Amino acid sequence: MRCVGIYPVGTLVLLESGRLGVVTEPHETNLLAPKVNVFFSTKSNTYIKPIQVDLSKPLGMGGGDKSVSHQSPEKWRVDPMKFFNLSA
Repeated sequence: MRCVGIYPVGTLVLLESGRLGVVTEPHETNLLAPKVNVFFSTKSNTYIKPIQVDLSKPLGMGGGDKSVSHQSPEKWRVDPMKFFNLSA
């Protein structure tokens, strides 16, 4: 589990804020705090402006959210791989 992580790269995750993001990079020591590209709001069921969130950092420093669970892209009818690389 330490090699792959709880949320492997490419996993769609639901955040405590109600947003969806795709895991882009695991954290070295905290398996629950990867970097994710956030792109969808489950509260409004709409796409939002994509941003990268580092779940290991506090609010205001590029973080401030927590992963709740992995999700099925089919459930939300999204393609997380479109948001895997925000710099492209």
